[in-house]
Amino acid sequence: MAAWVSALACGGDGRSEAEAKASELPAASPSSPSKLAPDPIELAFVGCDGLFVESPSVVVCARRPGTRAKILAGSGVVMDAFRPDLDDGLGRIWEVEEGPSVVTRTLRSASGAVARVELREVSLAYLDAILGDGVVTEPREAALLNCARAVREVYRGGPQALERLSEPVLGELADHGEVGCRGRLYAIAAHAGLNGATMDLEGAGVALEALEALAAERVHGAEVRFDRDYYGAQLEQRLGKLDEPVEGFTRARIAAGRTWMHRRYVSALAMEATALARLGRFAEARELRAKALDERSLSTLPENLRPTVFNTLAWVQILEREEVPSEPEPQALLRRAKSAALTNSSRGRARLNAAVAAAQSGRYDEARGELEAMTEAERGTLSAHDLVFVELTQARIKAGGGGGFAAARVHLERAETLASLGRENEDSLRVLLTRAELEVLAGRSEDARGSYARATAVSDALASSIAPDAGRSLFASSHSRAVAQHAALALADDQREEALCTVLGARARHLRGLAAGRRSLDEAGVEARTRGRARALLLEHAERRERLATELADAWALSAEEFAAFERRAKDEGEALDALEREVMSLLEGEGEPWRCEAVRSSSRTGSAALLTMFPRELDALGRRPGWRFFFARGDAVTVFEVEDGAAEAMADRALGWLVEAGQLDELEAITVIPTGVFVDVDFHARPLSPRKGRSSPRWRYGLGLGASEGSRPDASRGAVVLAGDPDGLAEAPREIAAVRERLGALELSVEGSWTLGAEATPLLLHYSGHGSYGGLVGWDSALLVAPGREVDARGLVAYGRAPAIAVLGACDAGTSDPRAIDGGMNMATAFLLAGARMVIAPRDPVDDSLAREFAELLYARLPAEALEEGPEAVEAALSAALSAIQRQDPRFAKWRAWVP
Repeated sequence: MAAWVSALACGGDGRSEAEAKASELPAASPSSPSKLAPDPIELAFVGCDGLFVESPSVVVCARRPGTRAKILAGSGVVMDAFRPDLDDGLGRIWEVEEGPSVVTRTLRSASGAVARVELREVSLAYLDAILGDGVVTEPREAALLNCARAVREVYRGGPQALERLSEPVLGELADHGEVGCRGRLYAIAAHAGLNGATMDLEGAGVALEALEALAAERVHGAEVRFDRDYYGAQLEQRLGKLDEPVEGFTRARIAAGRTWMHRRYVSALAMEATALARLGRFAEARELRAKALDERSLSTLPENLRPTVFNTLAWVQILEREEVPSEPEPQALLRRAKSAALTNSSRGRARLNAAVAAAQSGRYDEARGELEAMTEAERGTLSAHDLVFVELTQARIKAGGGGGFAAARVHLERAETLASLGRENEDSLRVLLTRAELEVLAGRSEDARGSYARATAVSDALASSIAPDAGRSLFASSHSRAVAQHAALALADDQREEALCTVLGARARHLRGLAAGRRSLDEAGVEARTRGRARALLLEHAERRERLATELADAWALSAEEFAAFERRAKDEGEALDALEREVMSLLEGEGEPWRCEAVRSSSRTGSAALLTMFPRELDALGRRPGWRFFFARGDAVTVFEVEDGAAEAMADRALGWLVEAGQLDELEAITVIPTGVFVDVDFHARPLSPRKGRSSPRWRYGLGLGASEGSRPDASRGAVVLAGDPDGLAEAPREIAAVRERLGALELSVEGSWTLGAEATPLLLHYSGHGSYGGLVGWDSALLVAPGREVDARGLVAYGRAPAIAVLGACDAGTSDPRAIDGGMNMATAFLLAGARMVIAPRDPVDDSLAREFAELLYARLPAEALEEGPEAVEAALSAALSAIQRQDPRFAKWRAWVP
């Protein structure tokens, strides 16, 4: 869980709005209409057909036309917040009956509707009296008055108070068909359990289960749906998840936007942007940040929420600038956050963000001034995560301000201790990357390489916790700056093999858990009992970690002796937490085969084969990328050269030209290209090379960077499957299928016409002709349409992990990649490889069906019977050679590639 994520939906400072206002604002009176009383939730509602408690200061009483309604509130409470009219099945909002009262206030909604709110002396005793004296005779009105009492109790007591009230109040509300109040009570309980002074994740989970049950009834308001998704996403954050919160906040944002819940819409926007930034999906986060800062959105925010939104969105920019320093600073947002701050918490957060941003840009005096201006009360509101960044900022100030690395080391070590004891891998990664950055500045190259290596291990652990289809590849891509710097340091120390392995690992390590037999994408494949046990362990882990984080937040005030004692206790607790993590991982994922550089490198150890890959260079002093670095491995030698930035194909031509001029391609039979980033779209095999006279061009293959697996593969039969997809619109597909079946039959292969995922027997060869599709986040919705209405998709293929030894895919976009991702993302060719295939031949773009038929006929015409006798390795080599020969003769077939793990 990242502690910088605040509880935006209910309070702007991570506390409930009632706590923030009661602690810092004077009690209101009729003469001070813009202030709130310390305890504004002493309310009675009479005649309401629906009740929505937006926050401690905003309560909505809705009625159906023709009914009477009153809102009775404590003396001096001014309900000056408003929301637009909304007909959500419970009637219009803010329609109440006028009557005698201590003070009367007029409310206007955004659409211009006017309402009068009566303010009276009302207490829990008063509620008890009017209920007991029979003043209220309608059972529905009695239920709503009891709901008002429950609201007050749950705000103060959290999930436990909800449990005490559930029978007498919630049961009565259910009997009378009231949903709005029940939903808000569950939401209040979830909020208190997730964000209260005493965290109760189990209680929050129970409240969220109740919200889910209400949502299933489909007779509720949009508020119930929003709260279910919003607080559910918060719970996933508390459980340490990186990817699941995005989906929850996205659903909450969409629900709020569709029903004009403006404040909630902006809250969900900010939280979703932060969740995306944590995943390294910065472009998407920027779009949401712009929407949240639209003036129409901001005009709907209450004053107490604005500083938190500004601080949260500023943090999104700060996270991106850690990876892309050339991005703009969040100075405008920070100025707005400071000017809008009402509490110690929001002021402390704004000062810390400003200090971090200034230190990122090398303005160390300004950063120091922001930290020194922070009062003790403001500092006391910072979380354990915040304190990590206080120490990192101090380290940057000391190192950049003339104190040198020795002065910075004290703060780095304290930050590392705080991050380690807090069990926050995201914080640990940031500490290690900052340490490496400062070690580079101090000329401590070997130490920096060690720090980068440790950071790689932490980054791998974080990547493996992200669902592949939720952006694992983009997360890995977002840390390319550190990889480039690590490789540059290794090269400066003449460690070329280390540099090569550094960039290969960055491209492939996060894929290793997806390879056949190592991980299942689909949780449905895990027994329910196992999933339940894993979730129970996660809840226990999260609560114990949060208790430790609370202690860490106060550790800054400890003396050296006290801190040492605390550190010993925290380390013991940390070891217990590590044991819980290992148990959860073993339940859900099992032990995976580690990525090994030599598994990739081994194919190029002979003098007749080579490996080519590339990676962006380290940033210059202005934060710009000057170009790319190419790595060419042949035999035991690794050659490294640089190419200036430009269009991907132009850079590829310059790189290949250099290799030709240097004689690196002489007497070379095969090259495996492991493309990264923008080069995933470059057909290296089709670029205009200048081979030596009398020599043919080498055979080209494209690799994922995983190499040969040490694990066992399913035994492939000697048979083949020729699979016809939906032929709609593909006139040549039936002819292709017939031609391939005839040729393979002539080679005495047993040919079948069907194949299913997860089949025990896997064929030697699968040929598919039909429609293919590419879509989803970095390609994870890609599929083959094997019959009308039936698909073989990438997720299912990878999850089952049983693929033919070799696949030839005559389908559009079967090998299409996304250059935003360092590994090109997912496509059907990659899915077959991860499911266990040795080689996949597939087109990179859409292809004409007549061209696909012609290609298949030429390919199999070059497949000799001897290769089939020798087995999968020989068939792989023969088809790879056939592909290269066909492409040399006819450039129309350049779109096809041979892919290997």
